[in-house]
Amino acid sequence: MYFLHVNHTYVFKLPCVGDCLLYFGFGSNLLAARIQHDNPTAVFYTTARLSDYRLDFDCVSCMHGGASATVIPSPDDHVWGVVWLIKHSEIASLDAQEGVQCNVYKVVVVGFDCSEGRLK
Repeated sequence: MYFLHVNHTYVFKLPCVGDCLLYFGFGSNLLAARIQHDNPTAVFYTTARLSDYRLDFDCVSCMHGGASATVIPSPDDHVWGVVWLIKHSEIASLDAQEGVQCNVYKVVVVGFDCSEGRLK
């Protein structure tokens, strides 16, 4: 499945590749240092475009001391991000890092466009 963490809305988890999942990162999760802080096996896979969503900053994060990036459904818009390969054994860590258990983010399965074509 495909994964993406979206503030207050979605976590997009993408198809699996071997013992890894594909994770669509945007905002602070564009940075290797951020995503690898709690998920050291994360490896850059490709850049990608998430269609029918737009980037937003709709809430303040106490942890970040400012607005948190999120994506929200928006027909005909798109968000650019990166896709990380993350081992299945780190899914719980990824979800904890993004606040899934606190309903800060929700898991959503999506497809996205990248240089390899459309991945769903």
